[in-house]
Amino acid sequence: MAHDIAMDDEPPTAVRYLTATLPLLVLPPLALWFTRDLLPWQRMWLTAIVTFACCKWMTWLGRNRRAVGVRDVIYLFAWPGLDADTFLARAPAAAVRANEPLAAVAKVFVGILLIITATRIAPRAPYFAGWIAMAGLILLLHFGLIALLYCFWRALGINAKPLMDHPARSDSVAEFWGRRWNTAFRDATHKFLFRPLTRRLGPKAAIWVGFFISGIVHELAITFPARGGYGLPTIYFTLQGAALLFERTKIGRAIRGRIWTWLIVAAPAPLLFPPAFIYRIILPFVEAVVPPLWTLPHALTLPRLIFIGGLLQWSVLVASALVPAQLDWKNRFTVLPRLLRQLFWTYGAYVVMAILFNGLVCVAAPDEIATTRLGQIVAGYILVFWGIRLPLQWVFDAEPFLTKPVLRYGDRLLTVIFSVLVGIFTIAAFRLID
Repeated sequence: MAHDIAMDDEPPTAVRYLTATLPLLVLPPLALWFTRDLLPWQRMWLTAIVTFACCKWMTWLGRNRRAVGVRDVIYLFAWPGLDADTFLARAPAAAVRANEPLAAVAKVFVGILLIITATRIAPRAPYFAGWIAMAGLILLLHFGLIALLYCFWRALGINAKPLMDHPARSDSVAEFWGRRWNTAFRDATHKFLFRPLTRRLGPKAAIWVGFFISGIVHELAITFPARGGYGLPTIYFTLQGAALLFERTKIGRAIRGRIWTWLIVAAPAPLLFPPAFIYRIILPFVEAVVPPLWTLPHALTLPRLIFIGGLLQWSVLVASALVPAQLDWKNRFTVLPRLLRQLFWTYGAYVVMAILFNGLVCVAAPDEIATTRLGQIVAGYILVFWGIRLPLQWVFDAEPFLTKPVLRYGDRLLTVIFSVLVGIFTIAAFRLID
């Protein structure tokens, strides 16, 4: 996280810096306050989402490029990285190696297997099961699904950076935090924390303050929702800062290596994730969201299907974000009268808002849709919405624009998603299951 601090970029103006960072200082504590009556794992996820959204705003507002386009929308809503300058640049993207998506899929399955295993052993060894579940979640999300998303954007020519760059290969604590582990958080802190602090306080003080603030951020996401273990994440990150500075000494340079790195990073991990977090957040979250293996056949209740339908509708927006650029609306529309150009953009915006709202209703109120008369009407409307869209897949002549294999596969995936949505909301509209 404090690796190779650059000094060549011009610092942002005070007003711009304050505008970018103020939401991060205010909104996460407010999220904790207003969610105090929710379950601990719900508070954790909501606080993490709010914090991440504030970081997105901060990095996007602080980007070097000023023009706003489709890629900005993709960066804000369909990419978890926080290096806006790299993602938004028109630089060529490195090719995706054939083994990268295969490795990501394998990690998804291993993560799911670990989570299911955790649910089975939780009654006998809850603390151990919590760590297994957490390892499964990290594999599933950070090394699996996000890696697949990285491959997807790279295949489309967008210079997305991997969030996890083989952290097990780190030969020093500085390399682990600065280049290999969760580069999204590193990118944000490097630009908005370490660089300004280094200019004012010097590198050593910047490292101490930076790791201390990292501890406070993790307190907000870990110990405050868990209501226990206060101060332990801050101690953990203070230890990381001390180890990083020690590596710069003559003795530190002599002993650092992979064993040293993992002793410093992994051995004190219970400080970062104290027992209160394991017992009150990880285990309840897994038990609430991931049913045990033997109950999976009975897990697809109507509310859960509707919730899944909401997430699938939001996934369609990834394809929607690509349409203007892939079809070159900006240049092709120049021959049209201004009114027609305005109508096209207006219709597109309304379709996006409809999908956003349909997904929001399904994610926020699946029980109401599954049990009330109004909910049945809403399900019927969503069924008609996607029931009309599905046959249009065979009407639209998209072949001339599917110039890359990933676009052709994506088009087929859309057909599958539309079919699944029609199936889900047929079940919901006619109450075919409870």
